Amino acid sequence: MIEYIFSKCVGRLTKTGFTLTEVLLAVAIVGIIAALVLPAVITGYQERVFEKVSERQVEALNNAISALVINENKVKFSDTIMSTDVGGSVDDTVGKFIKKYLRVAKYCGAPTGGKSACFADQYYLYADRDKKTVDVAQLQLSGACAQLKNGVSLCLTRQEGGNPVRLVMDVNGPKGPNIIGRDFIESQFLLFQESTDVSNVTADDGIYALDNIPIESIEDKCSGGINDKSTDCCMWRRSKNQITLPSHACCQNSSIKNSTAACVTNVTVKANFYAGDQGSNTSNSRGYLMGSGTEITTPTMAGYKLPSDSRLSLKIVCSGASGTPTLSSGTLLNAISNNSGVYYFSGRATGSSCGYGSKPVYWSNGSKNITINGVQYTLYQY
Repeated sequence: MIEYIFSKCVGRLTKTGFTLTEVLLAVAIVGIIAALVLPAVITGYQERVFEKVSERQVEALNNAISALVINENKVKFSDTIMSTDVGGSVDDTVGKFIKKYLRVAKYCGAPTGGKSACFADQYYLYADRDKKTVDVAQLQLSGACAQLKNGVSLCLTRQEGGNPVRLVMDVNGPKGPNIIGRDFIESQFLLFQESTDVSNVTADDGIYALDNIPIESIEDKCSGGINDKSTDCCMWRRSKNQITLPSHACCQNSSIKNSTAACVTNVTVKANFYAGDQGSNTSNSRGYLMGSGTEITTPTMAGYKLPSDSRLSLKIVCSGASGTPTLSSGTLLNAISNNSGVYYFSGRATGSSCGYGSKPVYWSNGSKNITINGVQYTLYQY
């Protein structure tokens, strides 16, 4: 088409020149082509910029964390403020690291209700050709958060056991486009720092301390480092309680995965739910669980327990009623572990029945499924 128009234009030039109509037509065609091509070009360029900023920031964080043992004059990484082996509040540990080793423009501290002033209130996710709105509280902000002078907003949590420092990042802060996977980078791990002795740490007087008592090194069992998935290495890690999340490399080893609770990714909770009448007023029936039969049916490995997480609480939604009957995660754990007794929902709704059948039980998020730290918990009610 373009070649045809060009040939006509050249032929026209050799004759009488362009008419106003031909000029306007050419401009319109160029404008249409630009309108079709430019958005894709701009989006592609923007994505490459975001990717480069993200890579540089991750590299800078890894360098700062790798040098922390020497900079803080510690013997091993588990002695630093970026390890959960060291006590202290968020502001006194990971927050102190952020303010001391990063160029901070705005420090926001720990998120409140999953939200932080350093991030936007909501983000967008494109899935199945549909644009979905995601509240920032659902994006696993935790630890300490800040906005850096280069515009990057981030939240860091400390290294715990066999899991490295966790990072959540928005490469241009609260500004748009606020799209998950483009400028918002979901939770990821940084490099794992081994908690082994460092021979060149200086004492308080500045003299090198070369007489540190050696400790068992992870390198003795795991020559491949953090990505070592060998059975010997993973059994050693498990004995040291270093496998704490299903994202750990050792959970890719089938012989370890099938016998390690931390590697579980799908859990089914079987809730034995009933409704009890309050005297003769059946419109205010009160929901409860029978401990007998309220259990974990998947996984079947011995010793598996639900984590103590407030999000694993139950609720009954009663349309048109005042109050939402709830059952705390702790009460649910008791019902499962004791396997007996009656456990009532608190905050009984009034003015409408919350009976079995018409009013099903949900997790705290209002769904039969909830995902926490990479594990999906499915609620099966009967």
